[in-house]
Amino acid sequence: MAQHNRREKMANRLLKRGHASIKEILASSYGVWPPKGLKIDAAVTHDDEVKLVVVNKEDAKVGDMEYAGMVYMYGKNIFLNEGLEDFGRMRSRRARLNTVVGHEATHLLQGATGHAARVDNAVSTLKAFDKAFPEKGQLRKSFNAKAKRSAVKYAKYYAQGIEVQARLHQMMAEGYQQWGRLPQNREELWMAFSCFDFTPPPKVTALLNWQTAVDPSLKDLKKPVAVDHSADHGIQYFYDVLSAPAKQKFWEETLPELYVSLVEMYGDKTARARFGLAGEKTQKVKITVSAERPLAAKKDEPPPAGVAWARLVQTPRL
Repeated sequence: MAQHNRREKMANRLLKRGHASIKEILASSYGVWPPKGLKIDAAVTHDDEVKLVVVNKEDAKVGDMEYAGMVYMYGKNIFLNEGLEDFGRMRSRRARLNTVVGHEATHLLQGATGHAARVDNAVSTLKAFDKAFPEKGQLRKSFNAKAKRSAVKYAKYYAQGIEVQARLHQMMAEGYQQWGRLPQNREELWMAFSCFDFTPPPKVTALLNWQTAVDPSLKDLKKPVAVDHSADHGIQYFYDVLSAPAKQKFWEETLPELYVSLVEMYGDKTARARFGLAGEKTQKVKITVSAERPLAAKKDEPPPAGVAWARLVQTPRL
């Protein structure tokens, strides 16, 4: 609770001032900047200023954007529901000011760095791979059934790469309060993401069980994290309609790409190499762990049969 209050106070000070640098917004998300676990290039300062503008329900439009009663950005402005001013709480939503402003700052970074196209392409590739991915009408029905509320009409919105990544920022900022550092390689990312009620596919679970026996420090990231409804639920609506093969691909390829892209925008230029991602394309990583084989229990025991990616067993940290 103290961490939440401190970050909320930081965000509220920025809101009352009416402007902030991207660095200040990121600091209010994490409670500190830079977060531990990353190697932020000193040349990446995030000094760009944005305006924080409070609007009310009588404002039908701002620029050419229709006011949706939530939080959104236009140009270098972040617009906030007037209800957020009261110590960072939306009147009708379980969302904190520091996390939703961080969400919008992530969108600003996506546009400024060119990562928007990269992450949208990563998610579009996943949807194209999933032959069972619902059509527009079925997708909306699936989202509404999951949410059990008519307000969730935005299936296409939630299924955009930029939205999945912005929610990933929110999740990592909340997780950081428990972990004290951010994931530094694939295994750590998988362990961290599983803390948010996302069950890994069997092959990923098998690998994590074995890897934890080899590297007990992975347990540092195995801590349940309570996160804003606006963050993990937004990803959950999209994730739940994926087929089993597509969920496997999400963990192996899409999630690492979204995360590496995120921390690259933060300023960590070494992350792509640490995660085994090369160039403009996500490098495919094949996991072939047999679910029936007993998992390794001793540190010097070899990995499960069929693991074709030994280079990832000892993936580097900073």
